[in-house]
Amino acid sequence: MMNYAHSTDVYRIWAEMVTTGKRLLPENSENCFCAYAARRDAHTYVHSHEEIVEKYGKDMVMMERMPDSLAGVMGNMMYMAKLPDEQSLHEYNRFILEKTDGTISPLP
Repeated sequence: MMNYAHSTDVYRIWAEMVTTGKRLLPENSENCFCAYAARRDAHTYVHSHEEIVEKYGKDMVMMERMPDSLAGVMGNMMYMAKLPDEQSLHEYNRFILEKTDGTISPLP
């Protein structure tokens, strides 16, 4: 998520630090937010998968169905997006996680 949020490669920075003793950050690093939101099949949500893709598809860096072995802790369907600011992050989470009963469904 740090790679997406800052348009960088954290492992490359680490490798350079280990091999050269210097922490070299790329000059073109961004300062964005990377948000992870996941849904559980057991809930009914206000917005459909299609609405999420329509609204946030351009911001998505990853979107996939989680394997059953990980769904207990990570949700059944995950959405990860790169967003410009904290307000956008909160709006994103609300849009994806708001259930039809009016509550927000964070994990677990």
